[in-house]
Formats: sequence, structure tokens, C-alpha cells
Amino acid sequence: MLHRPLTRWHWIQSSVIAAGVILLLTIVYEQVIQQTRDVAPAVPSKRWLVSAVPPPEKLLPWGARANEEPLYTSVEEAPDYPGGMLKLFKDVQYNVRYPRAARKDILTGLVLIEVIIEKDGTLSHAYIKRGLLVPASQAVAAQAIHAEALRAVQGLHKRWQPGRQRGRAVRTTYLIPVGFDFQLYLRS
Repeated sequence: MLHRPLTRWHWIQSSVIAAGVILLLTIVYEQVIQQTRDVAPAVPSKRWLVSAVPPPEKLLPWGARANEEPLYTSVEEAPDYPGGMLKLFKDVQYNVRYPRAARKDILTGLVLIEVIIEKDGTLSHAYIKRGLLVPASQAVAAQAIHAEALRAVQGLHKRWQPGRQRGRAVRTTYLIPVGFDFQLYLRS
């Protein structure tokens, strides 16, 4: 049996349908996220604890500033830590103290902390972008790890080279990963 190749109209029609489905899923996903953000405390389920992180505007920001400068997530020249990325990771790991509750439960993982690097190179508004998803029995250990990751990042006192857009310094968001590995703790 011979098949005719798809015409341009068929390609356009299928592309529009795919875009519509993606748009619909995005709207539904955003509504679900908005509903979960309204719930401020952690919500234990039967097996897992889903840690709800409030949006940054609801947090009491660390080093808050009352300016209306625009905030960039992507810039032409990214912010740079003095000494480079390797020095940043070493300084963060040097500041991290493995929490006792996490040692007891042998809890490991990666926490992403989002900060704002101001125009003068200082850090502000540190909050947890992505935390650990753990069983409800390890909720205390996960909260201890989240608090320790925030403390370690807030302890970075060196001035960054700020992000630049069109040649001028701008406020920029930046993700800093903080790893917790029990095997590394045992070796040190």
C-alpha cells in the first residue's frame, strides 16, 4: 500500500496541537505549584515529606535591600567568585558542618541555594531553591541539612565580581550547590 507524504498543512496542524498541549500542561503545572506554595509548613504524607519552600517575596530576606533595581537571571557576563568556581566550592565545603541529625540518619544529598549578587558584589536574599526529598522519618535531618546549607552560603563574605549587562553591573540571581556526602565526612 502506498502512503502519501504529509503535506505542509499536516505539519502545521500537528505543531499547533503539540504547542496547545504544552501550554495547557504548563498552566495546570503552574496552578498546582501555586496551590502548594500557599501551604507554608512541610506537609507530611504517609511515606514522604515534601518540603514546601515559600517564594522569595514571602521570606524574610537575609541582607534585604529596599531598591527597585531589576533582577537578572541571565546576563552577558556572569558573576564571578574571587578565585573562580573551584575556590567557591572549596569555600562552601569548608564552611559546611555536617549536622548531627543527618549523621545519625546517614542522610546525603545536594541542596541548591539561590542568592542574589548585588551590583556591589555582596550576597543577599539566600533561600533554598531545591532541597532534599526524604522519607517523613528523616524530616528533622533534612531540615538540619537545609539550615546548614543556608548558613554555609551566607558565610561567604568575599565580594563577587557582579554580573554585567551591556557593560554595567546589575543584580543577578546565582545558584550555589551545597553537597552533603557522609563518606566524605567519615574521611575528614
